[in-house]
Amino acid sequence: MEQKQCLILIDCQNDFFDSGSLGVKGSKKIIPVINELIKQSRLRGELIIASKDWHTLNHCSFADSHSGKKVFDKIEINGIVHTLWPVHCVANTKGAELSHQLHLNGSEYIIKKGIQKNVEAYSVFKDVYRNKSTNIEKVLSEHFIKKIIMVGLALDFCVFYSAMDALDLGYNVEIVLNATASISEKTKKRKIELLRKKGASFRNV
Repeated sequence: MEQKQCLILIDCQNDFFDSGSLGVKGSKKIIPVINELIKQSRLRGELIIASKDWHTLNHCSFADSHSGKKVFDKIEINGIVHTLWPVHCVANTKGAELSHQLHLNGSEYIIKKGIQKNVEAYSVFKDVYRNKSTNIEKVLSEHFIKKIIMVGLALDFCVFYSAMDALDLGYNVEIVLNATASISEKTKKRKIELLRKKGASFRNV
C-alpha cells in the first residue's frame, strides 16, 4: 500500500527570502520549484502544510533583545546555546507573511512556531527544549500521513530540525534539495549527511 504523503513548506516567509531581514542567499530561485511541487500535490489531492515563524517583538532569538550582543553571537538561555539573529518574522508584520510569489490559495494548513517570547523553535514539531510546540502531529495523524516531502528555509536550520524530528517520530522524510536554500554551505553539507544517516532521502525536481 502506497504511503499517504503531504508537502510541508518550512518558513517560506518574506523575511527569509533574499531581500528580507534574515534573507537566505539565493532563496528566490527556489520559489518556482516549490510552486511546481504545490501544483503536483494539489493534483494528487494531498495535504499541504506551511509553517511560519511567529515571534514576539522582543523574542529571545533576536540579538536586539540582549544588551551588548550582535547578530550571530552565541548565548546560553536556560541551558541551551542559541545563535542570535536579526529581528525577523514578527507576528502580524509583512516580513512574517508567506511570500506572495508562492501559488498558495488559502487551503493550506498553517502551523505557527516560535510564538513564546523566551523559547526558540526551529522545528515545526518541537521547540529547542524538546516540548511539543505545535499541533502538527495531530494534523498529520488525522490525515493518515506517513511520508513527508519537505521544502523551504533554511535547509541547515529549520528544515534540518523539522526533518530530524519527523524522522524521530517515524515518518518517511524526503527533502527536495533545489526547493531549499541554506544559510551556510559548510553546515549544509554536514547536516545533509546527518539526515542521510538518520534515514532521510533527497532529490531534485
